[in-house]
Amino acid sequence: MSAPALLIGLSIVAIFWRLRAASARSNLLLAGTLGAAALLTWQAISTAEQALPISIGLTALNVALIAFTCWSINRHHFRLATIVLIGLFIILKWPGLIESTSITWLGASYLLFRLLHLIFESHTGQLPSLNFKDALIYTLFPPALIAGPIDRLPRFKSDLAQIDQPFQSDFIVEGAWRIFVGVFKKFVLADFLAHLPLDLSQYPGNASVLYLWLILYGYGFMLYFDFSGYTDMAVGAARLLGFNLPDNFNAPYLKTNLARFWQAWHITLSSWARDYVFFPLARSLRLKMTWLPANGAALISHLATMLVIGLWHGFAWTFVMWGAWHGAGLFVVKTWGDFTRAHHIKSNRAITVLNWFVTFNFVMLGWVFFSARDVPTALKIIERLFGVNG
Repeated sequence: MSAPALLIGLSIVAIFWRLRAASARSNLLLAGTLGAAALLTWQAISTAEQALPISIGLTALNVALIAFTCWSINRHHFRLATIVLIGLFIILKWPGLIESTSITWLGASYLLFRLLHLIFESHTGQLPSLNFKDALIYTLFPPALIAGPIDRLPRFKSDLAQIDQPFQSDFIVEGAWRIFVGVFKKFVLADFLAHLPLDLSQYPGNASVLYLWLILYGYGFMLYFDFSGYTDMAVGAARLLGFNLPDNFNAPYLKTNLARFWQAWHITLSSWARDYVFFPLARSLRLKMTWLPANGAALISHLATMLVIGLWHGFAWTFVMWGAWHGAGLFVVKTWGDFTRAHHIKSNRAITVLNWFVTFNFVMLGWVFFSARDVPTALKIIERLFGVNG
């Protein structure tokens, strides 16, 4: 974040707590939300010609999409809205399409998934009342604009309902500490690891297997510190305003099976995919394809869910493979769990450690697909990790 953006942010926090009326605070939050969306976009593309008009245009596009979503909800045009939002997501992620325009649509994936959340919950009748102003603040909330988390409207509205609460010094202490932790993770730990040559395909053929594994571990931890650092900063910034954004990470590399890992890694995305892909698809398969074995439905649901999470990062075969890797892994974990429960197999400390070891290294191997430039390169890296140099 640049010095001007930081100064503006701190000024908004100071003014926010000086105001007393809920309407004044929400109006300030709305103005800050729209201003931050334009400012952050302008900073991301400031080297391009006409950066200011582009940033204003993209902010206007954000507002138009939110207005379209609210209109669709009021008119019950859920299918139309879903098609439009998913279509935009496909355009956004299509290889080279956005990059060729030199336009940086900051936070678009998070915006679109928040809007899809509104559509899906409205369709099931679970969405609380929503006006356009609250929709703007919820979907473009500055701390979570760029890197999430993907908050849910009911939880966010509980914070908005308390927007007139009195100032508490704990908000500043807790927020500042969380920001400090995030800055340390991102700009000390992650940036240090990022300076290491983490592209395993660039290492000479005589590099030892142990050395390659250590580099892979470094890449895995770089991803964690980078992403969780951004989340810590977002949660901390929101806390300065009295908001409680959900956590996105909970010691994921310490989990003892893959399902628990995904309950602790990018929590808001994985829970979004679980609620809007896994559960609806699993129910549909059970109801409409009664001939399909239960394990077959579970496999399809796990694969589809993780493919969505893979394609969230971009439309590339490497992300498809990464999603399939985790989808298959989750199915194996589910099948093994069913087996151990049916046969009353109990865990002990040794088994717990083994489960952690297998889970940790399974996740690390998956990062090969995530980071490689193409699938053949990823497969060659995996061969080298296991001592196969052919």
